[in-house]
Amino acid sequence: MTACPSFEPAVGSMCSQEAQVCGYEQCAPPEYNDRHLLTCINGAWALTESTACPPLPCPPTPPVLGSVCEEHVTPELCTYADACGGAFEVACVEGNWQAAGGEERDVPAAPDPPAPMCPPYPPYLGDPCCPASVPETCDYSATATGTDGAAGASFLINPVGSTSGGGAEPPLTLTCAVCTPQMTWGYCNLE
Repeated sequence: MTACPSFEPAVGSMCSQEAQVCGYEQCAPPEYNDRHLLTCINGAWALTESTACPPLPCPPTPPVLGSVCEEHVTPELCTYADACGGAFEVACVEGNWQAAGGEERDVPAAPDPPAPMCPPYPPYLGDPCCPASVPETCDYSATATGTDGAAGASFLINPVGSTSGGGAEPPLTLTCAVCTPQMTWGYCNLE
């Protein structure tokens, strides 16, 4: 008996062992082309069975809305918790991650939220935040000079490249921060 070709032959291409059956599972990127069973019939390979590959698991962290994805390898919906304590769903639609239903995700409403206030220390770029819990902007520029800032804290931010303990460079802190609709801290829109 002839060994199966190491790569899946094209349907209709020539084969020599009549009734030979070969299976190919291409359920991993970049091929991701389902499971195929080919049979040699009348000297040509014929696709006799095709089984869909199972979807890959959801990404461990929420994908950035609008980033690229592959519909045929992602589950229908992925559910994540947001910084406000709510849940939201995203789906891969036409090659991009979108909020479920194709609409922009609303910030969940919380019953009787506390008055919005800035964190006592400048947040790091990309850290999670809840827009309902913070004011529109948090300005820490006075804090960087050692005077009381937006949150009343009095401390100095290490300049980039220096550390207090002689270790690695500290993460990037924001001197003016906004909580974005994606519920992460970002730069203020300075005009």
